[in-house]
Formats: sequence, C-alpha cells, structure tokens
Amino acid sequence: MLARTIPPCILPLRLIRRNPAGTPTSTRSGAPRNGGVFALAPLLLLYACTPGSSPLVKLHGVPVGGFEQQLDEACGKPIAYPLGAKCVGLMGSAGPMLQHRSDLVMRIWRSCPDDNPCYRVTREDPACGGQAPLAVSDRGAGAVDPCQRAQEANYSCAALRNDLVYLESIRQASPPQAAEADCAEDKKSLVEYDKKIEEMSVRIQWYRIFAEKGY
Repeated sequence: MLARTIPPCILPLRLIRRNPAGTPTSTRSGAPRNGGVFALAPLLLLYACTPGSSPLVKLHGVPVGGFEQQLDEACGKPIAYPLGAKCVGLMGSAGPMLQHRSDLVMRIWRSCPDDNPCYRVTREDPACGGQAPLAVSDRGAGAVDPCQRAQEANYSCAALRNDLVYLESIRQASPPQAAEADCAEDKKSLVEYDKKIEEMSVRIQWYRIFAEKGY
C-alpha cells in the first residue's frame, strides 16, 4: 500500500540510482569513487520534496529522460566533483546544500592524499607509467609530460590543480601527524553532513506521505 502513496518527489532518487556509484564511464572524468552518486541522492530527494523548488516544478512537464539528460549535462555522469554552478543552480533551493557538500569533498582532496584525484590519475593512468604520486608541479614546466596532460584531462584533478588553497597547502606542508588529523577531521565532517541530510530527507518523505491523506 505504501508503494502506491509515495509522492512524485521520490522520482529524482530513482533517477540517480540508475547510475552505480563510482563507475568510470563518466562524461566528466574524475568522479569520486566513494559516494559520488549515491551521496547526492538524499540531497536531490530533499530538494524534490521542498516547497518552492522552482526549477524542479518547471521540470514536472518534462519527460523523465529530459530531466535525467539535464542532470547529466550539468553535473556529469556519474556526478563529478567539484560541482559546477550550472549543476548547483539546477537544484534550486537545494543548491546551497549541494555546494556545501562539494566544498567538503574538496577539503578531503586537499588533506587526504589517498583520495586526491590527481594522485589517483598518477597511480592508475598508463600515461604516468606507475610513477610515484607527486604533488602538482608548476604548470608549464612539464607541459609536454603525458602524465601531466592526463591530470589536466581529468575533470576533478584539473579543478584541484587550479585550486589556490590546495596549491598553498603544498607549499606549506603540515607535519605528517597533523596532516593525518586534518584528513580524519575532514572525512568526519562529510560523513556527519551526509547523515544530517539523509535524516532530513527521510522525515520529509514521511511527512509528505501523511500530509497527502488530508484531514
């Protein structure tokens, strides 16, 4: 019975779940492996259930495939970080929440080498020949280097290479123990934020189900 009463606001969640998290077949390469797609599902669901979300209201008349295509074009397939302005803007009132999550992901990339998309390219791309992962070098100095070109071609790594906060952190490296603590704290912040959004989305789902029953 409940399956028949679930409101249309759950549709975006179903759309997102068509793409398995972390698949490497992205139109914007460099999507995070862990939670790149599924972690956004609660935010999209929360957005769909939030009153006054004008962009999605406008999409109610658009075929399901039309919305999915807009999402793919704006956010990547699978969704790639950092999120661009077009992706954030598409989600209307949920945009600030999405932007905050994108900022948290960038913090993890800056502080956690194992999660850094540039290090990932260096480890895995054949152009890098399995060389040891290195911090981003000066652009221009190795412009003909195939490994550097591979990094630049990766959406997430390219964004990190142009991130001034990250470049400054490389120049002023923290002691190993402090760096590990920063990494752990940044990951904890993301986990807590995702949990908070998940709880909000579940509450809104149930509220809408009961509210549709009237009085």
